[in-house]
Amino acid sequence: MEVMNVVAILVVQPPQCRVEEHTKHRLSETLRSLQTKDNFLPTERHTHTHSNTHSGERKVEGEAEEQKEREGGRGGRKAEGRGEVGGREGKGEKEEEKRIRREGEKGREKGRERREKRAEEGRDGRKEQGRKKERQKERQRELNSSIERRESNP
Repeated sequence: MEVMNVVAILVVQPPQCRVEEHTKHRLSETLRSLQTKDNFLPTERHTHTHSNTHSGERKVEGEAEEQKEREGGRGGRKAEGRGEVGGREGKGEKEEEKRIRREGEKGREKGRERREKRAEEGRDGRKEQGRKKERQKERQRELNSSIERRESNP
C-alpha cells in the first residue's frame, strides 16, 4: 500500500488579530521545515504588520497597496471606536490618561511649592543632602584615621 504525504497548513492570522512575535516565528519555522523538493511551499510569509508589533519587517511589493485598500486610506491606526477589533474600548481610556497626566502635573507643582517654602525658611532639601553626605564623609575619615593610629601604635 502506498503512503501519501499530506500537508495541511492552518493560517491563524486574519488581518485584525494580534499575534505575538514568537508565534509568528514558530509558524514560519514550521513552514520551513515542511519545505522539501517533493512538496514545495512558497516562502513568502504573511507580512502585514500589526500596530502592536514593531518587528520592522518589510512588506512584499504589492502587498502594501493591497493592505491600504483593505484598511481604506493611508493605513496606520485603526478607527478608535467602541468594540472594534484593533481599536480602543471607547473614550474612557483617553479620559483616564488625561486624569493621570493632570495628577502628575499637580504632584510636580506641589513638590515645587514645597521646595520653594523650604528655601524661604533657609533649609533647601538639596543643600541639606549635600551637608549630610559631607558629615558622613568626615565621620568615615575620622574612623579611618583612628584605625590607622591603632595599627601604627599597638
